[in-house]
Amino acid sequence: LRLMLIDVTLDDFGEELHPPFSCLEELLFDVPGCGGILDSPLLLMQVTRFKCGGLLLAWRWNHTMADGIGFYQFMTAVAELARGDQLSAQPIWERHILCARDPPRVTCVHHEYDNVPETNGTIVPFDDVIHR
Repeated sequence: LRLMLIDVTLDDFGEELHPPFSCLEELLFDVPGCGGILDSPLLLMQVTRFKCGGLLLAWRWNHTMADGIGFYQFMTAVAELARGDQLSAQPIWERHILCARDPPRVTCVHHEYDNVPETNGTIVPFDDVIHR
């Protein structure tokens, strides 16, 4: 756990903050090893308090843990818990739902794994591939 207090106010930035932020590197703590997929934290949360009382909330999650919809559901649950509300979506603890069938059964043909015929190294110009 690290506490971060910034000795500036939001007014010190001069104008409304809109992406891209010129001060991003100074405001966000970069945890070593967060750039990769393997051996990186699943979730990082940062709360930075400005001397004016404003807060900066930053979230960084490993995309292999959840997609955008899953992360939205997680953030909604965090907000509901912070307000003291009941969770609108209860967690599901039924891990067997994620288990493979026994015995395995193919229910969908994945053509992306079919063998591709030999192209003999044919190079197609981008102008012939892209439709404008």
